[in-house]
Formats: sequence, C-alpha cells, structure tokens
Amino acid sequence: ETHKYNTLIHHLDRWKSTTLSSRRVGDQYSKELQEIETAILLERKEPRQELLDVAIEAGWDIDALKNWANETRVEAPEEGAITGDETVLNATRSFWKATEITLETGLHIVLFLLLTGLFIAGAVVNGGNDKVSINYRTQFLSALLSPFGTLTRYYLSKLNGSIKRREWEWLPVGTLAANLAAASISAIMAAVSLRINPARHVAKAFCGAIKTGYAGCL
Repeated sequence: ETHKYNTLIHHLDRWKSTTLSSRRVGDQYSKELQEIETAILLERKEPRQELLDVAIEAGWDIDALKNWANETRVEAPEEGAITGDETVLNATRSFWKATEITLETGLHIVLFLLLTGLFIAGAVVNGGNDKVSINYRTQFLSALLSPFGTLTRYYLSKLNGSIKRREWEWLPVGTLAANLAAASISAIMAAVSLRINPARHVAKAFCGAIKTGYAGCL
C-alpha cells in the first residue's frame, strides 16, 4: 500500500510539475490543458490527437496523468455515493480556481503598484513652478486620490435602501450623502486654495487634487 501510494504521488507530482507553467492565467495552452484533464480524469477516454500534439509541444508528461488515472480507477459505486472521478474532478477544479485567484490577485497588486509609482513619478518630475508643471502635478495627484473617492462612494452606496419607512424608502441615502460630501469638499478645497500663498505650489496642487480627484470621484 505504501509503495502504491508513493507511486501515485510520483505520477501526480510529475504531471503537476510539467504543466505548472501552463496553468498561468492567459497561457496559450491553458484551454487545451483543461480539455486533456477533463478527458482523462472525468470522461476516462483518450484525448483527441490535436490535444496530444499540444501536450508533446508543451512538454507535458501526459503518461504520468494516464498512469495516475488508471491506478486510481474504481468500480461504479452505488447511486448517490461520491465517485473517485468526482473526487478527482473536484480536486482539479479547486486547484485551477486557487491558482487563478492567486495569479489574478498578484497581477492586480503589481498593476496597482506600477500605476501608483508612475503617478508619483509624474508628480515629482513635474516639480516646476510654471503653470504647465503645476497643472500636470495636480492631475497626477488627482489620479492618486481618485480611487479613494470611488471606494468612499461604494461604501456609502450600501446605505441605499436602509430607510424602511414607506414614504422615504425611495430615497437613495448613500448616493445623496456621497453627492453632498463631494460638493462640500469641492467648495471647501476651492476656498482653502484661495487662502493659500501662491508661492506654496505643492499645497495648492494638493487642494486641487482633493477637489478634482477625491471629490470628483466621490
């Protein structure tokens, strides 16, 4: 039993290691990989020749998957029982889902950091005191603050429908609060900007960014 278990683990590890690079989101062979696993693990049949050619080209050890599937094959169980095929399929689906979620999350984080870095760099590079530099600096800072305005509006929108009284249940409280807050912040920042010394270009740029970026997306 121990030898058989180790053999099964070897086959499965071999298959996973040779196909790992093709499990990335957007990989050119990801669709073919899923079709091969479905054919061998679920349908218990030989994949069509085009899929076998792709497996050879991609360097997948398809024999390892076949050996693992053959050695874990079980007789048809009673109706309602969980079959070995179902267990394998569920495990395969869970693996794919976890892999895709991890890769997508990592991609989003990388893109967020990249864009944040670009906006900060843009604000730093345009550090002059002329009107063009001040305008560009304000726009870059606005882009940095705009996601926070969007998130604030999103969470405020959850208040919509919170009023249960029949005569007021039509009122979108969250949307109204977001609009009032945006208008108030814009007016306050405009007033503050007028009181700031014109020589304090960075302070004026931040006021403009809060008004245009945060309040504009709120």
